[in-house]
Formats: sequence, structure tokens, C-alpha cells
Amino acid sequence: MSASDGEQLYDSSYRGELAMVKVLCGKPGINVNWRKEPHGLTPLYVACQAGQAEVLRLLLSVYGLQPNLASKTGVTPFSKACTEGHASMLSMLMDDPRIDLNQPQNTGSTPFFMACQNGFPKVVEILLKDGRVDVNRARNDGTSPFYKACEKCHKEVVALILKSGIQVDVNRAQSTGVTPFYLACERGQLELVKVLLDEPRVDINRPKEDGATPLFVTAQNGHLAVAEWLLASGRNIDIQRRATFNNNTAADQGRAMAIRVKKPEEQEEDHMRKKIYGPLVADLITRFENDPEKVRNELRKGLKLPVTVGPQSVKPESPSILSPPTAKEQPPSQDPSPEVTPKSDVANTDPAKASSGATSRIALIEFNGEKTKLKITSSSLAELISSLQQHLHVTDHQLAVSVWDTDFDDYITVRDMSELSDKPRLRIAIQTSSFWVWMVDPKSWRTGGFETTRYHSLVVKEGHAIFHQGAMEKFALIANNLGFDVSLVKKVLAVSNPTLLSMFEGYRSTLQGKHRANPALFKKEDWIDQKPADTRSSYLTWLKQQSEKFSWNDGTGSRVVPMIQGTSENAVWQICQQGFGMVGSTDMGYYGRGLYFTSNLKYALNYATPGPQGKPILVCMVAPGNSFPVTEHPFLRSGEKNPGGYLGEACRGGYQSHYTVVDRREIDKAFPIRGKIDPAIAADELVVFESAQALPLFVIYV
Repeated sequence: MSASDGEQLYDSSYRGELAMVKVLCGKPGINVNWRKEPHGLTPLYVACQAGQAEVLRLLLSVYGLQPNLASKTGVTPFSKACTEGHASMLSMLMDDPRIDLNQPQNTGSTPFFMACQNGFPKVVEILLKDGRVDVNRARNDGTSPFYKACEKCHKEVVALILKSGIQVDVNRAQSTGVTPFYLACERGQLELVKVLLDEPRVDINRPKEDGATPLFVTAQNGHLAVAEWLLASGRNIDIQRRATFNNNTAADQGRAMAIRVKKPEEQEEDHMRKKIYGPLVADLITRFENDPEKVRNELRKGLKLPVTVGPQSVKPESPSILSPPTAKEQPPSQDPSPEVTPKSDVANTDPAKASSGATSRIALIEFNGEKTKLKITSSSLAELISSLQQHLHVTDHQLAVSVWDTDFDDYITVRDMSELSDKPRLRIAIQTSSFWVWMVDPKSWRTGGFETTRYHSLVVKEGHAIFHQGAMEKFALIANNLGFDVSLVKKVLAVSNPTLLSMFEGYRSTLQGKHRANPALFKKEDWIDQKPADTRSSYLTWLKQQSEKFSWNDGTGSRVVPMIQGTSENAVWQICQQGFGMVGSTDMGYYGRGLYFTSNLKYALNYATPGPQGKPILVCMVAPGNSFPVTEHPFLRSGEKNPGGYLGEACRGGYQSHYTVVDRREIDKAFPIRGKIDPAIAADELVVFESAQALPLFVIYV
């Protein structure tokens, strides 16, 4: 047999040329085990690699075939079929008694390990049913197949293994003591955590070598949703264990995140999540420690799980935490709830406070054109402001309090409580510089989410009916400046989330500091030296003109631009509750791997999934920072990949966003516009790379 016959057999096996494989295998002296260098691959190997089932059937019948011949890295044909997920080929291979089902690669990875690593449920299911397969055999570094499936977050594979009834070591740890469950909690892989929590064999308290438990690392990383499921699970969870490296409990570690300093290599989003949500996890753990049953049942109700009351089990009656409110769901008139104002002195009836000289008054509060009545009991101006901030969910610390003075027939700014009149009724005006801060009155706003991830929503408009004039005027200002017809919008809901607002303002403050301290590093303008500079300049002019339509962009602070995003019914309310970073909203995208927004409603509608109320559109305030103008489409018009494109790329250094203007008529390709921008066909795309750069303000249905 010539070497060319062996190579031709190799090539034909890979391409699935069955007739040619038959001819070549019938030649006298044919070497069916011919190996192609430099990797030592056989015809059987490449047939398994390419999923050529009929070629595989033929080769297995050829006399002299050595089916376990491995590549130079130790990969057998059977292992390759498992690695590639070719489930339909496995029965042929496993029915052949010559096949070694457990032959490892040079790294120690078995075929079962590779199926788990690559997340092929059908392959895993087939292998689990064959008693010859060693499902616990670890790689040379000690990593088990089950651990690898968890590490890759292949929850379907994990569930199959757990339900198989096979004795799998679900707690086998790495050399550092990290178990699969610990890893899932550390990474905030909520769906995987749910699967593991349902398995009694999983040790949910097993610590790492340094004493850190899964709950500890959950608090440290600010994974609030994971903490809620842990505490709601009903499993016996150790909240008192202290880490040996710093003697902190999980709650201690969560609280410590409030003053953490960002590491140089750390993403801003990760830092902000830990800083904001870590203390919230700590508060939740503390509440759980004080009253486990009450908090567990509160969490289970919010998570739509059966709520245990004594020996009975009842189903929760509350609406879905992610369901948008309707006009009929607006809560009845009621006094401000202690749940909404947990530490506020608004409506305070504490006798200790009453005896300290504080005066109880009824105040008509006017805030950004909205009005509400509150009972206030405060002994200092700072206390009053703090109370109002907490009640109104205002995180902007530059509040100014003014009280109506009948002598002057006008509001006067109050600098001390002694300046307040002795009248039992006050009229107070609160001013804040932020257009995007709402006054959340519990009598009209609906509260959703969990206690530690509250968001609030208000039906503003439905059909032709307007339920809140002030909020409608705010929406109309945005809509008119973005150029879309308000009459086309079926429904408008205002959205407020204090945590996301705090993250948004924190990002803007940090960004302003960076721009002032080191503009050469954080506010580059090197796009000027890149062709076509005139087109790039026109893009930034377009963005500048969009920004200047709004009075708050007066050049004194970090620019904030209203933008919209087409989304789905489920995703829109997840974002309102937990933010963009918590629901995987990042898009690989043509112009960078980030969060995509536009100011063009017609363009956004292409990316919205129709629901029962229409297509949901999220209206956000976005802080773009320093924008890099992108003129490069990821593909050339010939269809070839553009080597200079930004497909899936991180944000360009020295910038905080990417910005382009495309021809919206080419929805499948949307090439950037070159030359003069025609508003009739143009749509912009703003890509930001940190979830804290976008704050949901309205949800609309079109």
C-alpha cells in the first residue's frame, strides 16, 4: 500500500466519502491504522471527529483495525466522539468489545470527563447507563468529571449525574478545598446553585482550606440572589463559622465590602457589585440569624416556593416578582410602610423620640413636581433630610429642604430645625439636581423584588389614560427629544431601584474623578489619528447634539444620555430588579462586548420580543463617559471578517464606551454610515461595558 492510499483513506473518512472509503478498504494491504503527522491521527479518529457515522460503521468492520489508537496527546477515537458530542455514534462504538471506554488522555481526562467538560447531556446520559464507564475517575490534577461540569456551569449535565443514582463524589474538592458547591456560590451561578441545593448529598457548608464557607464567599462577592436561595432552602446552613485567615463570619465579610478598594486588575462591575451588594447580603444574614423562620418564609414567598407555616405548607399569593404592574394592581391608599422605610423617622412613633423634644407634624412634600403627605418626627435638620431620603428612596446627597413661609409667601431654605414654624402642618419642597431621581410614594408606587433587592414601579400611562401627570411629562421630555411619537406607546411604567441608582451615581462620581486626575489615561482622543477621522468626528458630534438636548448636560459633570433598549418581557423586569450585570445582558455585538443602546425607537423595536402587552422597551439613563467612535464593521461587504473590527472586543483603553452611527435599513448588517449622516436612515449604537453605566427609568410597551 502506498502512503498516498493511507492519506486518501484519511481524507475520505473525514469528508464522509463512503464509496471511496469502501474502495480503499478493499485494496490488498491497506493500512486502516495509517497515521497523519504531526498529531498521529487515524482515519477512525477523524471519522469520529467529523461525526461520519456510516464511515465509522464501515471502518469498525475492517480486519486489523486498532480502534483504541490514540493521538499524540492521548485522545482515542471514542474519546473524540464524546468530546465533540456525537451521541448518535456512541452505540456503535460501545457495542464493539474492543473499545476502551475509560482510556484517558495524557492529561488524565477520560471520555466521560470530556463529555462533562463540554456539556453534552445526551452523551453523558448514554455513558451513565453503561456500568463499564468510570464516572469518578479524575484528571491528573485531581479534577473530577462532576467538578468540571459544575465549573463550566453545565447544569443539565450536573442534574443528570445527580439523578442517575450512581455513587458520584459530589463533594470532591480541589487541592485548595474548593468544592463544586463552593465554586458555584463564588461565581454567582444561581441556576447551578439551585440544582445542587436540591441534592441532599451536597455539603453546603464545607469550607475551603482557609475556613471560608460557600455562604462566606457568596457575601464576599455580593451574590445577593444566591444568598437568598441559600437561606430560603431550608437546609441547615452554618452562618457562624469564621474564616481562619481573617476571623470573619459571612456577615462580617459582607459588611467589610462597603469599604473595599478596587484592585488594579479588577473590573469596575465586579468591584461595584461587591461594594454595593456585599453589605446587603450581610444585612440579610443578620436578619436571618435573628429570626430564621420569618426570613426564610419571606424569601420563599418572594421566590415562589411553598411557604412553611408550622407543619403546613401553603402556596404564596403574591404576584410574580418579575411581573410588571397594571393599573388595576396599584396599591390602595395607605400610610407609609415601615417595610419601605426601615430606619426612617418619617411617621416615627417611638416614645423615646417623642420625649427628646422632637415635634410631630404633617408635611406636604413637593418633590420634582410630585406631591405626597407624610408624618414627620425629627429633632435635627440632618435627621429630617435622612428620613426624607430613605422614605423617598433618594440617594442624591445634595438635597435642599425649603419650607413655605406665609410671611414671604414663598419657600425659604431651612438651615436649622429652629427655623421651622411651630405649626402642626408644614409644606416642604425638596430639590435634587438629578432628573432621574423619583419620589417613591408607597400609596401609588408598587414594590417588587425581595426586601434586599427592592424595585418600584408606577403605571404612568395605559392606552389613552394618564395616571401620573408629572411622570408623564418627564417621559414626554425624553420621548420628544429622542424623536418618537408618544401616541404610539401603549403603556408607560416609571421604574425606581435605589440600589441601581446608588451604583449609577457612584460610577459617575468615580468617572469624574478619573477624568480630572488623569485625562491622558482615562479620556483619550487618539481616534483623531485614525482614518477616517472626519467620519469619527461626525459620530461624536451626533452624540454631542443628542446630549445637549437635555439641560442637565451643561458641561459641569459627567454626561448622562437617555437611551433605549429592545428586550423581552422577562428580561426587562429582571433588569429593573437586579441590573444589567445580574442577568447576563452583555452582548458579543458587532462593536464590542457590552450593553447596547440606541436613541432610535424603530431600530430598538427590531430587538424587542413581542409580549402580551406589546414589545417591551427599556428607557435608561446612560453614562457613556469618553466614547470611542467606531467606523469599522466586523465584516467586509464581501463577507470576509474585517481584521480591524471590534466584534466581541473589550472597551478600547482610555475610553468608557464605543459609539457608532449605522444605516438602520440594513438591519441584518447595519453598516456604519460614511460621509454625511442622514437622520432619515441613521440609527446610533452606544456600547457601554459596565452595568453601573445604565440606570432603568421607564419600561414602555409599543
